[in-house]
Amino acid sequence: MKTPHLLVMEPGLCTTIQDLGRYGYQAMGVPVSGGRDSISLRISNALAANPETYEGLEISLQGPLLKVMADSVRLVLGGTDNGHIEIIEPHQPAIPSWQSVRLEEGTLFRINGITDTFGGFLAITGGLAIPSVLGSKSTFLLGGLGGLNGRQLRKDDKLPLKNNSARIRKEQALNRPLLHFSGVPDDIIRVIPGPQDDYFKPESIKTFFNQPYQISLQSDRVGFRLEGPRLIHAKGFNIVSDGITTGAIQVPGNGLPIILFNDHQLTGGYPKIAHIISADLPKLGRLKPLQKIRFRAVTIEEAEDIRRTQETELHALLSRLPAVTGQDNMTNRPFFNRLFRKWYQTISEMTSSGNYRK
Repeated sequence: MKTPHLLVMEPGLCTTIQDLGRYGYQAMGVPVSGGRDSISLRISNALAANPETYEGLEISLQGPLLKVMADSVRLVLGGTDNGHIEIIEPHQPAIPSWQSVRLEEGTLFRINGITDTFGGFLAITGGLAIPSVLGSKSTFLLGGLGGLNGRQLRKDDKLPLKNNSARIRKEQALNRPLLHFSGVPDDIIRVIPGPQDDYFKPESIKTFFNQPYQISLQSDRVGFRLEGPRLIHAKGFNIVSDGITTGAIQVPGNGLPIILFNDHQLTGGYPKIAHIISADLPKLGRLKPLQKIRFRAVTIEEAEDIRRTQETELHALLSRLPAVTGQDNMTNRPFFNRLFRKWYQTISEMTSSGNYRK
């Protein structure tokens, strides 16, 4: 009996399997990884009737060509308003993004037309029958961990499906759902200054917040290199190496900021001028090379309010969709919840005692 799967005819520019990431192993040198745009991942999964933690295909710019080798499969393309599922054989009208579709065995289709963002996320009803590694199916390319043998997709790969027949139900669609989470213009990235902003001259701090920076072509899942005004260090560009989290903005000796992203290293010895708030990380993940951004400072309290509002709006949006089926993938979620509560308690104590320099 054949295993139901999606056959990779062409892999696209860089297509990997991602979910919401693996938490709890950063002290061991394993980054969180996970989808570049967690908001789109969660919405796409909801439209596919999956739990929001399910894995799918993260697509970078040029999408893959795939063939359905199962009775049927239900898919949703998210993370882009312009992209679509182009059904090549048998020829049918293209399926726009943010809309579920059931495809029959033998259907040949391509993810196409993504021009508005860096890429998209293809949710698959039921998910993929691949093993979790440290509680996640996300691909960590540098470590060769997770996903499909720890690498991006290749021609002739077979993506085994958990669910060999798409559930019969009404198709779901949302109209440009990311507009609900804009908050500020797309080129504005909100940050909390520090923790080593005192390592920079005052005029460089002003430059950082008043001048635009362009995302370099030399950017990837490890980090976004920025091009623009060089920042001048006041105390040198080396510090005792300390921990790094996703969204930290470090500035090496050349004065050009680097935003650490999902597959970043876990420690670093360059001073960090600011840290992107968690609510804006999904927006950052949608940005393309050569796009320009500006940074805006907010307080910790403002960042917490922004995140709470974002989650409230997301849950309100998803509540319009039918209840999902399936089991949450994040086997280490209880650990993550405990970790988050401990972090929040520590930050709250430091803030109230005045030990955290804003």
